Amino acid sequence: MAGLDALKSYGSDIDSSSESDDGVPDESIPTSRQEPGFKNQVQKRSPTAEISTLPLPGEILSMFSSPSSETSNPIEHQGRIRSFAHTPGNWATFVYIPAETPSLSSLTETLISCLPQDLTFHPSDDLHLSLSRTVCLQFHWIDPFIQSFRERVGRLRSFRCHVEQVDVYTNDEETRTFLGLKIGAGHEVLCDLVKLADDCLQEFSLPVFYEDPSFHVSFCWCVGDVSSRIGPKVLQELQNKLNNHLGELSVDVREIRCKSGCKKFVIPLR
Repeated sequence: MAGLDALKSYGSDIDSSSESDDGVPDESIPTSRQEPGFKNQVQKRSPTAEISTLPLPGEILSMFSSPSSETSNPIEHQGRIRSFAHTPGNWATFVYIPAETPSLSSLTETLISCLPQDLTFHPSDDLHLSLSRTVCLQFHWIDPFIQSFRERVGRLRSFRCHVEQVDVYTNDEETRTFLGLKIGAGHEVLCDLVKLADDCLQEFSLPVFYEDPSFHVSFCWCVGDVSSRIGPKVLQELQNKLNNHLGELSVDVREIRCKSGCKKFVIPLR
């Protein structure tokens, strides 16, 4: 409310103003206002004279801070680093399938306990299957993108995919290492969904998914590239734990979700 009050106060100091189509004050049109010491007089200006403007209140300026003023502090995010710089108007967006099930959640706790104690692995915030990279979507593109994707997948039927293997992954920047539960049965249907998502992304000239995707549910992560320290012995131990639960580990795909910044969209399947 402070910013709104300040804006009202700023606007009330000027009797009239003119703006061009791009929102910049048009200096070709003279303005008039009462100046201190000139009671009931109007000071006329030449069209070519320089027009002085009142400074914007601090509350308003803070609403439009420059990109350089917004930084990501890794300490506040468990050491995580942004994959790309924050730019006002760009919303981090990705398409995914929720995979938060009691059986998977319980298993991931067991698997994390088997990891080397000298590595700091954090449990993932939410379990999901990614169907796209994380891309930058401009705000005015969000609704058209969702509508385009909804039209493509809205007629698809729900299906089930199964976890079969533990594997290790790193992100493109090699700033984090992930352990994931790799999907076996259901892989081809997931590829079809990625193709539909790719078609939408290409409409907006955005990068598509990986050419040969390895669909997986990341259940924990560690800062940096420590994949070389998750050797065959550790992976085999994790796989043995997984093998004891294979019959009960599946993901029922009944909806596709898209997260864009703070916005979440749900597209149900038939």
